[in-house]
Amino acid sequence: MRLIISDMQINVPRGDILILNNGKIKPCRGCFCCWLKTPGRCALKDGYQNMGLLMGLSCEVVIISECHFGGYSAFVKNVLDRSVSYVSALFEIRKGIMRHKPRYAGNLNMRVLFYGAGGQEEKDAARELARANAENLSAALKEVSFYKNKRSVLEALK
Repeated sequence: MRLIISDMQINVPRGDILILNNGKIKPCRGCFCCWLKTPGRCALKDGYQNMGLLMGLSCEVVIISECHFGGYSAFVKNVLDRSVSYVSALFEIRKGIMRHKPRYAGNLNMRVLFYGAGGQEEKDAARELARANAENLSAALKEVSFYKNKRSVLEALK
């Protein structure tokens, strides 16, 4: 299964799961219930409480986001924050850095498609952010691409 987190409407093949903004997502409140009280599931009930589990069931996560100052759109950032339950509260050392242990077994691949990026500095910051997110999720970063606009992204997905 492929999980697609997107800040724009797209058509996805059967079997893929598309996460779009329904206007009801609440911001992560940092309560860590998803680690301690309800492991693997966010305590906020807004339709986005199972993001960590959805990542755990996926072989690939595709992020489609407008590039905002070298980062994700507010919606995509919020979804990623709400996905913290993908990792456990326990730690391990990976590549000399302390990271959270993955909660789910499997090999997660990650692709990030940005649109509307400005200059090279903004692209470099976005690329580094995607790399760091993949590292934190124990995912293999397969692609970071930049497109001029939404239409270019849609053409690339065909």
